[in-house]
Amino acid sequence: MKKIIVLIFSLGILSQASAQSFQTGSLVVSLDWGFDISNVLQTYSLYNVPNSTTTKTGNAASTNWNLGGEIGVLKWLGVGLQFKLDNYITSKDSSTGNTPTAIGFEVGVVGNIHIIRHQHFDLLGGVDFGYSQLTYNANDGFNNQIYGSGTWLDFHAAMRIYLGRFGFNLTVYSPIINYPSLTSNNSGLGLGESLLASWKGTGGGFNLGIQYRILN
Repeated sequence: MKKIIVLIFSLGILSQASAQSFQTGSLVVSLDWGFDISNVLQTYSLYNVPNSTTTKTGNAASTNWNLGGEIGVLKWLGVGLQFKLDNYITSKDSSTGNTPTAIGFEVGVVGNIHIIRHQHFDLLGGVDFGYSQLTYNANDGFNNQIYGSGTWLDFHAAMRIYLGRFGFNLTVYSPIINYPSLTSNNSGLGLGESLLASWKGTGGGFNLGIQYRILN
């Protein structure tokens, strides 16, 4: 009788463990679409003019696609990789009539703490950190570009809902992106012409997406 009770109890523990939405060994892949807006600090300098730095503040908004993967190293802790592609919203230049494009790309490591884990629900918070690259095309017929690389950091909280192994998610996050040294491909810049030298943005956003749990 004692053996039967122990067996039933053990099976109950195992079934509870298998019912968790995230645990040690879980591998979750996700694909998300998002939108964010940032306060931006831009630094400009005049070409070949020493000590000519000026700063401007403004706003930047972008849509983005995210591809991520996370594995459970503990039942409450996951680590992984995140890839992000940003498409910044730009407006037509009033003087040239051209609409520039600005594309950002990020890749970084992810660390998540899974605060609430149930069979169909997972609440987590975490941080992403990695490399970011920005390319701005003037689309002016001369192939003028401004580009550079820097760092990407965000703090996020996410809610995942599961229907079996497949599910949906909502993420809110606060990004910090810094490009400390931007350059131009235009070697024909004239003396005293203004050039964007650095760009730093902080703000907030959200993602909506799907995820799939491969293991456990």
